[in-house]
Amino acid sequence: MAYTSFRIPRKLQELEIKLLEVTKLTKATFHREAISWFLKGDRKIDAELLRRYKQPGNDNVKEMTNIKEDIKRQLQEIAKQNKCSVGIVFTQALLDYCCAQAPFVLTEDMIVIETESK
Repeated sequence: MAYTSFRIPRKLQELEIKLLEVTKLTKATFHREAISWFLKGDRKIDAELLRRYKQPGNDNVKEMTNIKEDIKRQLQEIAKQNKCSVGIVFTQALLDYCCAQAPFVLTEDMIVIETESK
């Protein structure tokens, strides 16, 4: 396994932290489960994520993770197929998993949604 880091949206990291607090999972376990869940799914990268990820001035933060080499190769292949970075694939995996877990784990009072003014 090798440590690596990716840039993810700050709001996604905040959601991840809330889920980690409630589930008591380690970040490494949470990341492994998110990636595994993504690899078992449709492996699609959302066009909106691709668009927003590339915008200048986006509010991304560094996220450290530990990924096995064989899993990293799978993520690299998905990135190549989607003409994007492994970081975007990791972000999509984490986003999908957080969105799937949140309704079952978080209570309504734990979720604060800030909307952007357009």
